[in-house]
Amino acid sequence: MAPADDFDRAAAALAPLVAALTPDELARPTPCAAWDVRALVNHVVFGLRLFAASLRGEPLVSSDALARLRQVDQLGDDPSAAYLAAVAAFRDALGRPEVAGRTFATPIGPIPADGVAQMRVNELLVHGWDLARALGRPAARPDDLAEQSLGRWRERIASMPREPGSPFGVEQPVPGAAPAIDRLAAFLGRSVA
Repeated sequence: MAPADDFDRAAAALAPLVAALTPDELARPTPCAAWDVRALVNHVVFGLRLFAASLRGEPLVSSDALARLRQVDQLGDDPSAAYLAAVAAFRDALGRPEVAGRTFATPIGPIPADGVAQMRVNELLVHGWDLARALGRPAARPDDLAEQSLGRWRERIASMPREPGSPFGVEQPVPGAAPAIDRLAAFLGRSVA
């Protein structure tokens, strides 16, 4: 399946959770210790907008400006509308004919367009799991996408330090028969117990 199709499926899986959010749920804690639900969804929306800008060829901002921008509210009064608009902006940028086969400047270095789409799929899956856990709701489980994402992460961060304070926590135990999404979350440091 094409990365754009994978993105569409991952984005669609997260959409109902964001759409069902109530104002009082926005302050709930998430498996990402530094973020409550609002901050988690804000992070997802910001990431979609940031990488859409990369695909459109917009210049990168400095790391200082990026740190400030990450703190800006992306959701306003309607997290679902903000999420859907960010998904549409990313999908529009990814679908532009001039994007295919090119490499784009991103905050983590040059990445081919398909790689940018895969990164967003990974984020949507993992943070979709985080959001479902925070809300105590089931999430749509595109297990094939989670399995693919787990394989990519295993390759990508095999030699990366994984300690408290690093982008990815230490891999957590999980039963081998657990769904792929739980194994992915555990691999990235979430407790799935």
